[in-house]
Amino acid sequence: MAAGMVKAQHVATDDEAFERYLNEGCDAYVQRYRPTIEDAIVGIRAAGGVSVIAHPRHGKIGPGITEARFAQLAAVGLDGIEVDHQQHSPEVRAELRQIASNRGLAATGSSDYHGTRKVDHDLGCILTDVEVARSLLGSNFDGS
Repeated sequence: MAAGMVKAQHVATDDEAFERYLNEGCDAYVQRYRPTIEDAIVGIRAAGGVSVIAHPRHGKIGPGITEARFAQLAAVGLDGIEVDHQQHSPEVRAELRQIASNRGLAATGSSDYHGTRKVDHDLGCILTDVEVARSLLGSNFDGS
């Protein structure tokens, strides 16, 4: 929606679209369905997917998910934690890698690529280790 508003020249940036129209309390705000993390994990697994918590220590969302919370999520079927994210410091990566190891979760990586409109998130700048991907995806992983 924000990208379309920029393209139509109603606003100059995605941020402006959200600030003026799309955020809660604005004229074009629409409440979204937001399942609990537990419900999302169960649904992903039921569909044959793999559930990984993305950038759990990203500064924009507060202090992030605690180890105790990861334990709860692992109990309902969480498969992994995105450890290697460009906004995670080396210390945060080490902490998350240890939590993943403690909980039997995969430690993944991602460039957080959402298309060309997002700056500093180049496709493939951070990857998940091939063996980790293979362990998560099993026979669905072709390795290429």
